[in-house]
Formats: sequence, structure tokens, C-alpha cells
Amino acid sequence: MGVQDKGSAMAHRQPPAEILAVMIAVIGAVVVAPGLAVVGLTCLAGLRGYAAAKHRRWWLFLTPERVWLPWSALAAVAVVFGAAARSLLLVRDGRIEDLIAPMVVSAVAGVIAAPGAFVMARRLLRQQVLEGRTEDVLATAQVADAVRRADDELTARKVGISLHEHTVEVSVIDPERRKTAPVPVEIGDSIRYAVGILMPEERLTDFERSAQFTAPGVDLLLVPQQAGQVRALIIAGSGTGKTELIAGFHAVFNRSDMTSVLIDLKGQAADAIRFGEDARNQRDYLGASADVRVGIGGWDFFDCTRDQLLERLMFIAPKTTSTDYYEQQMKRVLDIVIDGRGTKSLVRSLDELTLRLADPVRYVGKQLAGPITTADRHGHTDAMEVAQKVDASFAPIRQYLPKTGAGWSFSKLVPGSATIVSLSPVLHSERMLANLMLRDLRDFLVDRARLTTDPADAPPLAVIIDEFPQMVEEDTDAAEEAAKVLETARAANVGLILAGQTIEGYSLKTQMQRRLLGAGVAVILGRSALPDTVTEAAGTRWQLEAAGDPHGFSLNSARAQQTFQIPPQYVRRMHTGTFWLLHEGAVVRFLTFQTR
Repeated sequence: MGVQDKGSAMAHRQPPAEILAVMIAVIGAVVVAPGLAVVGLTCLAGLRGYAAAKHRRWWLFLTPERVWLPWSALAAVAVVFGAAARSLLLVRDGRIEDLIAPMVVSAVAGVIAAPGAFVMARRLLRQQVLEGRTEDVLATAQVADAVRRADDELTARKVGISLHEHTVEVSVIDPERRKTAPVPVEIGDSIRYAVGILMPEERLTDFERSAQFTAPGVDLLLVPQQAGQVRALIIAGSGTGKTELIAGFHAVFNRSDMTSVLIDLKGQAADAIRFGEDARNQRDYLGASADVRVGIGGWDFFDCTRDQLLERLMFIAPKTTSTDYYEQQMKRVLDIVIDGRGTKSLVRSLDELTLRLADPVRYVGKQLAGPITTADRHGHTDAMEVAQKVDASFAPIRQYLPKTGAGWSFSKLVPGSATIVSLSPVLHSERMLANLMLRDLRDFLVDRARLTTDPADAPPLAVIIDEFPQMVEEDTDAAEEAAKVLETARAANVGLILAGQTIEGYSLKTQMQRRLLGAGVAVILGRSALPDTVTEAAGTRWQLEAAGDPHGFSLNSARAQQTFQIPPQYVRRMHTGTFWLLHEGAVVRFLTFQTR
């Protein structure tokens, strides 16, 4: 009887089940709340922080994202619930005064979980932005732009560079991590060289890459191994890092012991000296002979075939606006004098040509020279008149011509040598010289393509021409000329890189622009105020177009449509040294390395 009375008394002291449940819920909430509140708020900030997510700094916070952050968040949340379970045990045992410890543990665990929770929520927001599933359509576009700018900055930091947040300038922040071109990369059994680092382009579909300029598992922009595969068109305005990119390609050619020619039509002597020093440094690295030529002239006008020489002489001859009598007269005389119509050796210098014009009979014989040495009533002969015209023709470029046999031309480049020419097309004489060099290049490519042997067996040659449109005659369409030499370079297995500031600088004709961009070469696009034509050539990609209410509280309708693969507005404000590469249907961005 006593035992029953004692059990009844204890039963009366225990609270009802409903009250006990409420107490457990309250205690659990009190203990769990500090931890979960911190986690919940950080998740909400990461997932719905549209206002902050429109800024680059938001996506740079807690980066690079460590793998352990999400796992630490999950572990900390488990600790929070463990603290809640512990508090329930304390309540059961009547130790209410000991609940402070689980609450502190819960709060500390929540703080520890906050960074990981924020990162996971931000990743989810990023995914929604990429898929276009956010309710605020305008915010989606603005956040996507901020994500891209943050990705660019993170990539630049890998190589010790920082992209300014509000301008297009770049700066070195870590000299020890900074890379200089060329960067050797081991690909299989071969060594290739990189001139830049690829920018991430996060997509929900497969990536497209250029087989020649990239390699699996390598985040660098590689230069193709074979000279004939290096055919590119660089379009970028001034001050965009184009010179650094060209210097990178040039350094790779010299590191690879290729024969190289760089024609710089900006006319900056400092750049020419810098290119020459880079070439010597790369050849010294290989232990090869530093056969490097730097200068304005030195090009051998007379190193060509008979027909090519006659064409060059007629090209520089003074133009008349009346009849073609004087043109025919000059052509007839030169046709006889330069080699006696195949019976004598071909003229190889201006001095030799001058001597033959002064005394044609002595050098080509009376039979051939008779018609051009017959004096008219004034005592003038055709040879005398043509001699005066030849002297006037060579007057602008005479100072740039080398001594007999001492100059260079594309057909007699020393294998493994580097030739750097700096010309200023503002000067009529140097523009004429540039026109002649282009003719020499064109003739050389044709002759090399016609070789009976495989052009791939010839010494590798790569040519770079900066400001190519300035090299073309004023009445010639530069886009058509560029397309021709690029196509011929492929057949001749010669690397050829042409650079200019805008596609409109090559041609104002739409069909010529399209022909050049569709010539099957790599198109490298830098910052430009007028990028629309080139970005259109880059093609389109699928993107979700959503229609939301004006306040962004709901998503009404959506459809998939094609949009620019390369946004034109993004090109207008790209950082210095960043470029797009369009090749083989692939579109990638990269940051170029400097060479020093």
C-alpha cells in the first residue's frame, strides 16, 4: 500500500504530456535557434542578395572557395542538432540550469557554419542566374555580368595580376606568381608554349575548345606546334594589350627556333628594339645563334624573278594621268635592260640598273638596245628618259635599300633568323616600302606553295604584321588582300598573323568583311568601340529570355532564344590584355602574358 501511494505521488508531480511537449519544443527551439538563425540568415543572404550580388566584390568574398567550407557547414549544423538533443536529455534529468552550455555550443557552431552556408547558397544563386530562373529578370543580367567579372579577376590572380574594378587597367599584385611568355607546357611527349591563361566560361552544356590553341586539362592558351597552323587575325584597338600579345607569339616563334619576320607599322622604334631583345633572349635560352636583324630598311628590292622585278619597277614608277604612252615606253625599255630579254644576267642592284640604262648597248648589245637608244630630234632617247624616271622612282626609298647582296627578302631568310622591321606609313616613302614588302610576301607564298616537295618539309616560317591595313595600297581593299595572303599562307605552310584595330579598317564593304572573318583563321578580338561585326561572326548561343513583372516578384513567362555568343557591350569594356579567341566554332576568353 505504501508503494502505491508513493507512485501515485510521483505521477501527480509529473507535468501533463501536452505541457511536457511544449516545454521540449521551447527548449529545443531556444537551443537550436542561435545556430540555425546564423545559418539561415547567411543562406538567405547568399541566395537572395540580389542587390549585393550585382557587384564584383560579392562574388570575390570567401574566394577561392575551399572544398572544406561546405563540409564544415554540414558538420556544424549536425553539432547544432546534437546540442538540441543534449538539451532534451538535460530537461529530462531536471538539470535546467545546465542548458546554457548547449546554447553556447549551438551559437558557436552556427557561426562556424555560416561561411560554408553562404558559399553553398551563393552557388545555388549562381546556378539560377545561369539558367535564367530568378524572378528578377533585370537582376539576372546584372548578376551574370558581376559573376563574369569576378571570374576574370580570380583567374588573373592566379598569375599575379589584378583587374581594376572600375577601369580597364591591370596591375601586378604578386610578382612571384606572375608568368611571362612563353610558358612551356608538357603535352604528352611534346613541349608546347603558352601565351595566356584561359578565362572560365561556366556553362550547363559541353565546352567547345580549339584543338590547335588549347589542350585537355590545360587552362592556358597554347600556340600551335606547326608554323602553318598559326594563322590568326587580331582585331583590337590601341592600348588594349595587342602589342603584348604579338610579343608573346613572337617570343614563342623564337623559342621554337622558327624563322620569323615581324613588320610593325606603328613605327615605334622602342617596340622594334624590344622585339629584337626578346628574340635574342629566346635564342640565347636555346643556345642558338642570335641571328636577329632590327631596322627600318635593309629589304632587297632586286631579290626576285624577272617578271616580279619588272612588276615592282612599274609599281614605283611615277603615275601619269594622260595616256599610257609613257608607261608603255618605260615597260619596253626596262624589259630590255634588266636582263636583255633573257640573254643576260638579271639586274641585282640599283647601281647596276643605272649603269645599264646609261649605256644599254654595252650591256645588252646593239641589236636589242638599238630601238631604245635612237635619238629623237631633241637628242633624247627612250633609255635616257626612262633613266630619269627610274631615278625619280627610287628617290623616296633609295635610303632604305641595302648594299648589293646585303639585304634580306622573304626568299633568302636565314633559317632560324629573326627579322624585325619598323615602318611608319604616315611617311609616303615608308608606306611605299611596306607595299613592296607585301608584294614580296605574296610572291614568296605563291612560290613556296608551288614547290614540288611538301611545304611542311621546308624550314618553318612565321610572319607577323601589325597594323596590316596600313601596308596595303590606298586603292586596294585590305580585307580582300588579307584574305588572299592568309589563304595562300595555309597552302605554303607559313604562319601568318595580321593585326589591325577594327574590321572596318580593313574594308567598309560588308561582303569583304565577311570574307575575311570567314577565311578559316583564328580571330582574336580585343577591346574595341565597334565590335558588333566581329561579335556577330562569333555566332550565338541559347539563353532563357524571361518576362517578369516590373517589381521582380514573379516570373510570368519564358522562352529559349539565341543571343550573342560574345556580348558586344562586354567587348567595349574588356580589361587591357584580355581577348576573345574564335576558332573552329569555339569561343574562349584569355588573359595574355607579358614577355618581360
